[in-house]
Amino acid sequence: MLKPHDKRTTLLRSSVWTLRLSKIFSKDGDLWAEYGRALAIEKDLALADLALNNALKYGGFGNKSRANIEYDLACVAARSGDKKKAWSWLEKSMADGFRDLKHIREEWKSVSGH
Repeated sequence: MLKPHDKRTTLLRSSVWTLRLSKIFSKDGDLWAEYGRALAIEKDLALADLALNNALKYGGFGNKSRANIEYDLACVAARSGDKKKAWSWLEKSMADGFRDLKHIREEWKSVSGH
């Protein structure tokens, strides 16, 4: 979820300003989701939160995408220190079908420091 997984992530990291300035794709939910993930990797958590919320707003709803975006929002909130918000997003993501329990254990262990 919040780790580099392919060349698109590298491309998005290198073109953060391009997306910010672009109006052509401003309502592309899937693009906002990828942008949010790239920002989270770069630890720009405030902008990652904004971008991932835009992904939900503009319909980044491909193959289980909503649950993945909600999970990514949970991770961003946890890394920002907002545990209440993090748990809320985690619950939503699981209700919407996020089931990667191994990833949840690994990610939340690193977030909680245990």
